[in-house]
Amino acid sequence: MVNTYMPDFKFWKPESARRYLKAPDYPEVARRAIAEMHRQVGVLKLGEDGLARRGVLLRHLVMPGFLEETRAILRWVARELSPTPS
Repeated sequence: MVNTYMPDFKFWKPESARRYLKAPDYPEVARRAIAEMHRQVGVLKLGEDGLARRGVLLRHLVMPGFLEETRAILRWVARELSPTPS
């Protein structure tokens, strides 16, 4: 059983994914895959030792010239994957 996922989300725009990854469908596929991971294990939970015990730990490399894509990815994470305040 998987307890923790650590996916990487590189690009938001299909044009960037096409140019740098040769995969214009990468953003949509990444969003679906990350959302499914989140559905399976939920938000990141740390143990008392500070180590990840369960959840999704999303990696994203902030690249010069791509800050708007970073903002879009972070907005998506906040909107779609963050817990709803009670």
